[in-house]
Amino acid sequence: MAVALTAMEGTSLRRQRGGDPLSQLRRTTELPFAVPARDASYTIWRQYARVFHSALLATNIGNKLTVTDIARRVAGRGGEALTIDEYLGTLARRFYCPSPAFGNYVPDQDRVYPVCVLVRYLVARFRNTGQASISLLEVFTLLVGNDCVGDEPISFYQHLAATAHAPHDSNQARQVKEMIRFFSQFSFLHWDGTRLHFDTHSLAPGFLRELYQFFQPLMEERQDRSELELLELGRVTGRAVANLPASLVLPLIEDDLQFLEGRKIRVTHLVTERNPRLRAAFLDRLGRQQNPVLCDMCALDLKFRYPWTITMLEIHHLLPLSAPAEVRAAGTSLDDLVAVCPNCHRGIHSYYRLWLHDKNRPDFDSRIEARNVYGEAKGNIQLGAAN
Repeated sequence: MAVALTAMEGTSLRRQRGGDPLSQLRRTTELPFAVPARDASYTIWRQYARVFHSALLATNIGNKLTVTDIARRVAGRGGEALTIDEYLGTLARRFYCPSPAFGNYVPDQDRVYPVCVLVRYLVARFRNTGQASISLLEVFTLLVGNDCVGDEPISFYQHLAATAHAPHDSNQARQVKEMIRFFSQFSFLHWDGTRLHFDTHSLAPGFLRELYQFFQPLMEERQDRSELELLELGRVTGRAVANLPASLVLPLIEDDLQFLEGRKIRVTHLVTERNPRLRAAFLDRLGRQQNPVLCDMCALDLKFRYPWTITMLEIHHLLPLSAPAEVRAAGTSLDDLVAVCPNCHRGIHSYYRLWLHDKNRPDFDSRIEARNVYGEAKGNIQLGAAN
């Protein structure tokens, strides 16, 4: 989406005779960007402006599409593309409520930074008990009910008591849930449908302290108009790009090191693949659809070969490795994953690395291309005993 928006910067947002001025979004993202057919005045911008605003990707200046620095960086313009964690981290410290993305903007109104509140609460809980999660209802009884802002010390979150606060209505509950699902794409978070979990395999020294300090809200003087405020919130020029501390100590093997080749985007890719809760959720759903669950590449039944194990299957993303462009409200889609045995998983990554090297490319251009290359790898494996 950021790639398409940056390519269209300066486009008039008024409806044109030739069709919707932002129709290129449909072709580039392969998403429908549906608008009500009953009203010819509706455009993609009118229908989805809040999405572009909330994501700090673009705004409307003088009836022309104006993209932010963040959008350019997500699209890979003017430097290496942001990873998912970098993009979400940058957004989280700037996203506040009431948001200028939703109208009725009042510059001097008190601000709450909900993502900073969420992460800081989870870090505080994890520090206390060694595990942490929160439900949608607890977000209201613990965080909203206690008037959390996001800039409080860790001791504040360690001693929160539940209140009787509840959502004003179903619409407020839905909006908060959508926000949680969106930001659950951090490599150290996972939304299982009912609870948001703080997840790590192993913590680097000082990680909790560094993570808590990172989620300090970016509180700066605000602009008079909402569209200018959104543009300022999306500014990267002159500011340090978000740099989260390493959330996981990855057990990299030799082929991983060759595959990474210094590309931090691929580190995020590997971290997400090894998220234990995502793996468990995917394999649980797959197990209800298939019996037995086989490796998608070589069709090996690992449970039959190793009957003493529960499962040795791993998950593999079919998405492009430059996945920041694929951030979505629902988080990582289970439809974007396949189950493969450890050997095939290493083989797929090796195939990707060689394919990209031969094409002199840093990453895949689209989701379709990534899926096609996976299909090539699957079609080229040799099954059966060697002669």
